[in-house]
Amino acid sequence: MRDLIDSELSSRVLSRAQGLSPKLIDLRRNIHRRPELGFEEFETALRIRGIIEENSSGVKVSEIAKTGVLAIVGDNPTVLLRASIDALPIVEFNDTEYVSLVNGKSHVCGHDAQVAALVGATILLSEQDSPPSIACLFQPAEEIDLGAKAIIESGVLQQLPLRAIIGFHGNPAIDAGYFGVSSGPVMACITTIYCQIEGDGSHGAEPYLGSDPISSLAALISDWQIAINRRIDSRESVVLSVGKVESGTAANVIPSKAILEATLRYLNPDLGKALETVIQDVARSVEVRFGTAIHLKIERMVPALVNDERVTSYVASGITDVTGPKGVLAAIPSLGGDDFSFYLESIPGCYFFVGERQANRPPYGWHDPRYDIDEKSIALAAAVLTMTGIRAGQGVQI
Repeated sequence: MRDLIDSELSSRVLSRAQGLSPKLIDLRRNIHRRPELGFEEFETALRIRGIIEENSSGVKVSEIAKTGVLAIVGDNPTVLLRASIDALPIVEFNDTEYVSLVNGKSHVCGHDAQVAALVGATILLSEQDSPPSIACLFQPAEEIDLGAKAIIESGVLQQLPLRAIIGFHGNPAIDAGYFGVSSGPVMACITTIYCQIEGDGSHGAEPYLGSDPISSLAALISDWQIAINRRIDSRESVVLSVGKVESGTAANVIPSKAILEATLRYLNPDLGKALETVIQDVARSVEVRFGTAIHLKIERMVPALVNDERVTSYVASGITDVTGPKGVLAAIPSLGGDDFSFYLESIPGCYFFVGERQANRPPYGWHDPRYDIDEKSIALAAAVLTMTGIRAGQGVQI
């Protein structure tokens, strides 16, 4: 693609983003103080609408999917930029003046900063001499894997002539000022396994008079791990983690039922059927060995998130515009997931990572109770989103 970007444009965008930085940080902190869970983000949505309407003109702002916000710059947008807006049901452990004021809820995944960055980009895009046609989506309910589905069911993606979609997420393992982006799989397919094991209860002294669902459950856990290790190519990224087991009431009573729930994650979308076969085969073998009945429910929560090569090139160029080549890092794929992947089933797109680690702090993970960010990353992300939107908007029309 020939370069249609004015060599001075990126510096003007970055300078303006830094000028907006105090306002964006204030927005982020206000949202951080008042976290709202999926489909409860009414106050968050009001803040988003208010700051966009106060600081830009010609942007059409509307409600979408109950608590989401859609802001359209220009007419007939061909590119959509997306941020998540919901919080988590986690107690925050930070000691800051903007710590969560809502008991048991917090923004320890950084969606508050996502909101601020995309609000900044919306304002910056609207200020261009010839504003590009870009849709900016503030999506609810990502954490419960229902927000993207609600957006799709609203029909808005079919109503807009979209040819590219771009998402992003803060990454506390990357220093502020750097961005991670790569084509191909970058987030996992998430499948949840629900398992109920039925046996015949008996006394702990006489297990031969019944069939033991707890022993059956233990065998399932170990046999699944062994079978996946031996039947799936070891070069593939796959993890099975059991997060919930329930059974029994007393030390000397073998119960009649046990419950297990696990998460299965993998990057290669072609592995789905093979992995499901392994799960089912192992369950059948355990049934025979222990004389129990195993009832499985295997539910795909989100598909793998696979970046389109061309759209990824727009994002990499947008980052380079703002930071120079040094700011572009190869994204390390994560076995976390994001419902942004549902959009990619029908629209080519790219999902990238924003470095936000605070200076001198060791890397840590999403959903950490002490999750916090280097706030200079917000203005940088706003500038990158702006340049990426401009580049993608030009690219899909060439």
